[in-house]
Amino acid sequence: MKHLCVACIWEQVPEDRAAWCAKEGKRITCLQCGEAAAKLESKQKASMVQIPYSKGAYQYIYNPADLIGTNPKRTV
Repeated sequence: MKHLCVACIWEQVPEDRAAWCAKEGKRITCLQCGEAAAKLESKQKASMVQIPYSKGAYQYIYNPADLIGTNPKRTV
């Protein structure tokens, strides 16, 4: 069965990579498109900051302006 990259449409994806993507619950992409998506995701996660609570669930702050109210020491 042939698999095509969902991002660039024309690139064929090897069977092993397609199986790995399906197992991980990721979109089936070629290596170039997958690498670009991984870099973008990594860059987005690097800019997130956690609210400093000692217990309970953590919540990501996407807007740095919101961080000033929760943890002023970190923004100085």
